[in-house]
Amino acid sequence: MARIDNYLKYLNDPAVNDIFLVAGKMPVMLQGKRVLPLSSTTLSNDDVLSLCSEIAGDHEHKLISQAEADWIYELEGVGKIEVSVRRHQGESRSRFRKAPAGGSSGGGPTPPGPVAAGVRPPSHINTAAPPVVPAPVISVNTPYVAPMNPQPAQTPYVAPLNPPQPPAPQPPAPVPYVAPLNPPQPAAPVPYVAPLNPAVANQGMEIEQTAHAPPPAQRRGTPAAQARPSREMRGHQPKGRSTLTMAAIPGAADRPMSQARIIPLLAQARKANATDLHIISGEEPKMRICGQLVIPVGAEPMEPAYCQELLMEILTEPMRKMLIERGNCDFSYEVSRVGRFRGNVSHSRNGLNGTFRCIPASVPELSQLNLPGSLRAMVEHHKGIVLVTGPTGSGKTTTLAALVNQLNMTRPHHIITVEDPIEYVYPVGRAIVSQRELGRHTLAFSNALRSALREDPDIIVVGDLRDHDTIEMAIHAAETGHLVLATMNTSSAHKTIERLIDSFPPNEQPQIRITLSTVLKGVLTQRLIPMPDGKTMIPALEILIGTPSLANLIREDKVFQVPQLIERSRALGMCQLDDYLVQLVRDKRITEQSALDVARDSPRLLKMLRMQEELAAKKTPPAAAQPQKRH
Repeated sequence: MARIDNYLKYLNDPAVNDIFLVAGKMPVMLQGKRVLPLSSTTLSNDDVLSLCSEIAGDHEHKLISQAEADWIYELEGVGKIEVSVRRHQGESRSRFRKAPAGGSSGGGPTPPGPVAAGVRPPSHINTAAPPVVPAPVISVNTPYVAPMNPQPAQTPYVAPLNPPQPPAPQPPAPVPYVAPLNPPQPAAPVPYVAPLNPAVANQGMEIEQTAHAPPPAQRRGTPAAQARPSREMRGHQPKGRSTLTMAAIPGAADRPMSQARIIPLLAQARKANATDLHIISGEEPKMRICGQLVIPVGAEPMEPAYCQELLMEILTEPMRKMLIERGNCDFSYEVSRVGRFRGNVSHSRNGLNGTFRCIPASVPELSQLNLPGSLRAMVEHHKGIVLVTGPTGSGKTTTLAALVNQLNMTRPHHIITVEDPIEYVYPVGRAIVSQRELGRHTLAFSNALRSALREDPDIIVVGDLRDHDTIEMAIHAAETGHLVLATMNTSSAHKTIERLIDSFPPNEQPQIRITLSTVLKGVLTQRLIPMPDGKTMIPALEILIGTPSLANLIREDKVFQVPQLIERSRALGMCQLDDYLVQLVRDKRITEQSALDVARDSPRLLKMLRMQEELAAKKTPPAAAQPQKRH
């Protein structure tokens, strides 16, 4: 018996839906709404391929090496099993599901040869063809009749046109059900099972909360956002209750979504004006306020089992399957009267971790973000590409949303956005705004952009230019007469241009320089800096505007001269980051030390600040002498 049969025998249990073997994770089976481990050993990539190769034919071996394969495997005592193997970014993933009766695997008798031994023939053989009529075999219950020409009693007659047949097999003994390490809970209704790629499942990933019930730990007369977490919320397990693992994940039906235990923490983060909330297994929850991680008052470490319960109860079934297969999942989460959040749940050494980004209830205006009104001119073009760049957590998405909403309110155009996930929901304005989410509405940014070109768009918004295909499609859309707005994780304007060009092969870069020089309309790079009050953040900007001089530098491969071009073009509205920092320090909106922490050239910035102080001292008139009073 093949080693993999030790896992596949669990499919003999009618309550087991699927078995997953994923590189880097333990083998698990899906029983109803519960994920049960089959072994405590983590499988490597070679382990998964070796196990799948045991039951694969020559043709399947070739398909597995080409990244994907599907075939039918018949296991004695279980029946026909659907096998799917996928390879993604070097990792192998396989799923095994019992084939339905009367399916494509055929309903006739099992043909002789490899299938009878438990191995399906190569997939190029048509298993749906009419079954071969087996040669007559002497039954053990048929009385012996002596033939006219005596033959040896032990040699039955074999039809010459058919290959020799083995003796009729005895009915297989039923495989006893082996209980898992953690006994299953009472059976729950069988949920909808998403396809192998849960990203294209019909079920949505966005959760809409309709009610908000305070947690049991809330004291009378105390707001939910300030309630001290109960012993259960702090991770203490009640007496007689076992620590939960992946083998006993509570389902969505176990607790109403409006009573999710994470809601008080989200409300507290919203009230504290935090940008992010971190749920870490074995540690206290932390909030990011003005760029610094802060532990809420009264918070205590949360045990890994409790963190797992806290996070898994807000995930839908497709999200859970994605978490099992990929190790992480992104989603948007909205709570009534609390707000909207961008969530991420991932595995770590200690257990499950969660990160939630707080999203404002409405799309802010440029003035509310302390951004200059001159930025509106960057998106007044009817074609080309405009980029908002900066490091992670610098407010790129919020700035881009403010610019898009400006177009939504002023232009009667069709705007298509592709985001991962959808964060801001745009109000009804003069424009039509079609928002698509990666994983829920499309598989990849490049696929969505290719489709968007056939949907009569005027403006296309891309959440992130992260790979060659997406960058290529975005430049192509700008070249064909559309206005493209996008974000990138780069630290300066000239590095943004270099990254766009370097994402293409060397033989294509000369043509891309020519194309980019004609479609690039502007680059806005920003950093968030805490203000002196320690409660709010203000953006520091670097502004690059598309001009004929910039186009010449791009065509001639002289992008390194872009900082000098910005310095010479202040009259056109361009600005370097250090110059913007000097202005913020002079207006006393940030401290000198905060400016030096993010400056590109700290000695130059310090010299500019000293020159500003000297000029201010010269312009200040000396204090007039006070006349002496006469006695």
